[in-house]
Amino acid sequence: MVCAFYPKPGTCESVYRKAMRESAISAQAVRAEYTGYARYLTGSEILTDADRQYLRESGIAVPNDLNPINQGGLHNVINDQTLTAKEKPAAINNFLSRAVQAELYCRFNSCQDLSLGRAAGT
Repeated sequence: MVCAFYPKPGTCESVYRKAMRESAISAQAVRAEYTGYARYLTGSEILTDADRQYLRESGIAVPNDLNPINQGGLHNVINDQTLTAKEKPAAINNFLSRAVQAELYCRFNSCQDLSLGRAAGT
């Protein structure tokens, strides 16, 4: 269940791999978490001026207190070459929804490893 809300490093990687192979309905939430959020939490990128300009031009609001890991993930979504121009805004909004959800989960559940997702995509 935690892997559907918060990609805890060292915990969710095997769960994501298993969910990607399964067709069961119970695996759908975990698969969606990985494909729309956790897979983007790799690397140490930051939001660039070009990213911020794209968000402004697309009318996408970003929470002011988004943690650095989620900001890096947002950068990765914005620069995902597999997304078409039409798909990108929806993917960004999906990512942001999941990022806020993960941060709220951690605030209410005292996640000790707010390195949030460094290993989530592995």
